Amino acid sequence: MSPHGLRAGFVTTAYRNGVADEEIMGHTRHRSLATMRSYVRRAKLSTTSPSAKVNL
Repeated sequence: MSPHGLRAGFVTTAYRNGVADEEIMGHTRHRSLATMRSYVRRAKLSTTSPSAKVNL
């Protein structure tokens, strides 16, 4: 896994678990909120499958 992938994985997991943006940025040393949020893998935020959301 690349350093970028590890960073994105950390940011995504932290974001999904409700860690405050400022705490994530303090850990990853991002200065820009927009840059830090670009590391969030939106597809991996959901823990429920789409079919479960429509009661299938």
